[in-house]
Amino acid sequence: MRSGHLGTYPSRQTPSISVWQSSTGNSKSPYLNSEDLLEEIKLKKLKLHCKDEMERIASRIIRARAHYTQ
Repeated sequence: MRSGHLGTYPSRQTPSISVWQSSTGNSKSPYLNSEDLLEEIKLKKLKLHCKDEMERIASRIIRARAHYTQ
């Protein structure tokens, strides 16, 4: 990459961060509001569900391979 391109990268990112902070209301408070907390909980549950599903799929593949090689 060109060094000029790297120098402009941080300045392009700064506005999006400040827009996010102002849209979520977190520009002054380090704490999440109740809506943000509920969203965080929802995302954590979804992540856990996806992880469990990936483990079930991996287990099924391992069993199928073991059965196929016998």
